[in-house]
Amino acid sequence: MWLYGSGFCKNHDVSKAIDQAAGAEREIIGPSSRHGGGSSDIFPERGSEPITAPATEAAKKWEGFGTALTPSFEPIVLARKPFKGSVADNVLKFGTGALNIDGCRIETESRPLRIGHDGKRINTLYEGGFGGSHSAGVTDQGRWPKNCILDEAAGEMLDAAVGERKSGLLLPEKSEIK
Repeated sequence: MWLYGSGFCKNHDVSKAIDQAAGAEREIIGPSSRHGGGSSDIFPERGSEPITAPATEAAKKWEGFGTALTPSFEPIVLARKPFKGSVADNVLKFGTGALNIDGCRIETESRPLRIGHDGKRINTLYEGGFGGSHSAGVTDQGRWPKNCILDEAAGEMLDAAVGERKSGLLLPEKSEIK
């Protein structure tokens, strides 16, 4: 799923639609306010729709109503039909059926390459439970791709709303322990 901090709404103004269906002419009450973004910045010579007042009682009742919100997420469906045999058999036979993880890694600075006590590589400092791990150098391989991706604007809004916290467990402060 992609989450966006911006988008272009394709809303249908219900009040205007009611007046149009009734054949009523709406009174112009002001110039359109430029919202910025979209084609208004690219093509400023294009006219814009003026602000109008509802002409009918029904349109007054439905003023401010619309049919859509600004799109801010894009679901991504990842599916495959069940297959016989193993994943290895399937990819060798059909040339498909696996994700290119290394091609989708999230860029990051070098970080410690952690090895568990059993000698197997682990990806983060916190995998492997309390059994512990030790550093075996550094890796510049990106982080494992996630199933939810924020664009830069959405990430900034999240940072502003939540702030930053130190990584690790959320433990109470010593002063809070009684």
